[in-house]
Amino acid sequence: MPPSWTRSGCSVADVPRAAYLGDLGCVAEAIALFQGIRLSLCLVEETDDATAVEAVARRAGAACVRVRSIADVRSALSPAAPLDLGILGNFGILLPADVLTIPRKGWVNLHLGLLPENPGRHPIVAVLRQGERVTGVTLHRAVEKADAGAVIARRVVSVGESPDPASILDRLSGVSASLLSEHLPSLLL
Repeated sequence: MPPSWTRSGCSVADVPRAAYLGDLGCVAEAIALFQGIRLSLCLVEETDDATAVEAVARRAGAACVRVRSIADVRSALSPAAPLDLGILGNFGILLPADVLTIPRKGWVNLHLGLLPENPGRHPIVAVLRQGERVTGVTLHRAVEKADAGAVIARRVVSVGESPDPASILDRLSGVSASLLSEHLPSLLL
């Protein structure tokens, strides 16, 4: 059972704060709905569709900022500190060491593929090209090198009979939200 920061008598300052960097609206929603954390900031790459994440951020009272570079990320994270946890989901800008140390509990990444088998920016495409029948989601610690951090959990998902990248992305997004919700309590300890 996660610690309850929402009991009466606890101030908002006592609730752990998280930043989400990515374009998976259902993951942002999972963070916003989790009772033991406050979504403080969402960052979305300028080229991504941010509609779902922006809507979640508005409902959660969190800022949502579009970024183009690591300088933009640093600039947006600076006023959000102190942060307790950083969460990445389908975010293509690698975070350097100085950014990785901003949240007290570090950063985790939801990779839309099974690690170490399918690293990289487009694991769904790689799985389909290789004719694999399963894919999945990996929750791992974010480090300076892409997809190289310690694996926390994985969830395997069938590709299905008529594999279509958009439907696989939809399924993996939902699995990502579920996997994160399941592990958020231990990530905050």
